[in-house]
Amino acid sequence: MYAKRRQQGVVLLTLMLVIMAAGSFVLLKALNVAASNSGYDESATRSALMQAKLALIGYSVNDPAANLGPGRLPCPDFSGDGAAVGSCSLGGANPTTGRFPYATIGNGRITDSTGADLWYAVADSHRYFLTTPINSDTGDTTDDLSVDGEDDILAVIIAPGPPLAGQSRSTSAGLADFLEGDNASLGDSTFTRTSESPFNDKIITLTRGELMAAVEQRVLGEVNRHLAEYFAAYGGYPWASAIADPATKTLFDETISLRDGHLAVHQNGDVFPSAFSLDWNVPSDGTLSVGPEPNEICIRWNECTDPDPDIDFDFTGNTITFTSGLCTWIDAETFNCQGTEAVSATVAGGAALIRTFTVNLTITGMTPTVTAPTALAPRIRGAVFSGRLPPGSSGTIGVSDLLSGVPRGVSRTLTLSAGDSVTVSFQNVRFLLGDDRDVVVTEASSPAALPRWFTANQWHHYIHYAYALPESLGGSGTCVAGSSCLTLEVARNGTTTANDRVRGLVVIAGRQLTGLPRGGLMSDYFELENDQATTPNEVFSMRPVSGTFSDRVSVLATVP
Repeated sequence: MYAKRRQQGVVLLTLMLVIMAAGSFVLLKALNVAASNSGYDESATRSALMQAKLALIGYSVNDPAANLGPGRLPCPDFSGDGAAVGSCSLGGANPTTGRFPYATIGNGRITDSTGADLWYAVADSHRYFLTTPINSDTGDTTDDLSVDGEDDILAVIIAPGPPLAGQSRSTSAGLADFLEGDNASLGDSTFTRTSESPFNDKIITLTRGELMAAVEQRVLGEVNRHLAEYFAAYGGYPWASAIADPATKTLFDETISLRDGHLAVHQNGDVFPSAFSLDWNVPSDGTLSVGPEPNEICIRWNECTDPDPDIDFDFTGNTITFTSGLCTWIDAETFNCQGTEAVSATVAGGAALIRTFTVNLTITGMTPTVTAPTALAPRIRGAVFSGRLPPGSSGTIGVSDLLSGVPRGVSRTLTLSAGDSVTVSFQNVRFLLGDDRDVVVTEASSPAALPRWFTANQWHHYIHYAYALPESLGGSGTCVAGSSCLTLEVARNGTTTANDRVRGLVVIAGRQLTGLPRGGLMSDYFELENDQATTPNEVFSMRPVSGTFSDRVSVLATVP
């Protein structure tokens, strides 16, 4: 009996020792964690997260991605050198979660107060290499990031804090050696600020509203700057394009005398109607189709005297004007124009000759010139090329005759290609705002040439502008406060004030409001007076962005 009790006592003592040892281990672990956290400065970490967020916004707003336009965010860094990977996708081989790409955004290394690199994730819809349009309506909850159930998040930046038990950090350490809980999983878009212990991640988010507020201000700034250039060059603002559903509107051409509407722009690659004048001379190159008539000289040169004595057709000193032409700006030095035009003359014996020219020319390497707009005519552009056609150039020139209503010969065509020697002069091609600047098309020669990303990202769908009548082309140039100027009602802190000194302004439609689908009405994009349904050309509204108001307004100029 005594031996049995003694044995039980030994077991009890052993159990107590085990419990005490375990308790000591837990206590020691807690003390070690506390010791590792003792150097953790939460305020410094919050500052680092905010610094990273502001740097990220600045990078995105300043159009980082090879002129694709603002609003794009870099992919993460996977190598630890701060450089963003070239491409990434949610759940792909290069996922959208990794280290913060400080070097790509042009910043020095940013760490939390323990010296650990920050981590980062980006929403699929705003990855920087995407060529799809990014504007106020881009993205939805299906491709947002989510933090504790909150959506509408485009990026998260995470400070990992000091290592917890089981985390072993090195330059090659994985995500789970820095982050915990939902933050430590690749291939998803779910993150958290809180989780079961152990957990010490700190998160800052970049919401869609925060990023697009900055991007929309950048867009407004671009429009304001270019319209100011236009006004300084020509003494008035450009005519507007009539409001219509931009999703189905094929051309954003100007309407003469319209002072309130969309920006009148031509996107590179768009085909637009334009009369144009054309001279050409192709002495020997090119491929001419067979046939005796029309005579070869009158196909190679638009100014010719037909050598047939029975025709006696003299067309020297004349330029062909294609009144119903179609043109396309391809880039600053390249465009295509095509059209058909007939000219008539009385020839030998009183017979009527109708000569029809059909051209389709794409010429690159030209030096453009710009002719100023007037109160009744748009701005136009011309270009001259002489020499061997560079790569990318091609075209056809066709000529056919009707003599007294009967075909004379056959319709003959001269086909041109790169390397052919030609002289070509295009003139009077309509030239609106949507074109790139480069070393050929400069601010001096082409005021208000908007950057290509503006139309590529469809920002012209989201903008309308207005100006007072005296600010028009041919106007006096200065409106009168309280009389001929626009009025902007500004609501701030519960008080509304009216600024009746506005010479012109630009309104950008923010994100689509819930329950209000985009359509063909101004009220589908703009709120209150900005839809111009009740006060056309007169009164506009500016107020804080909310669930019922998403417009942003920028004043072009005011009178003293």
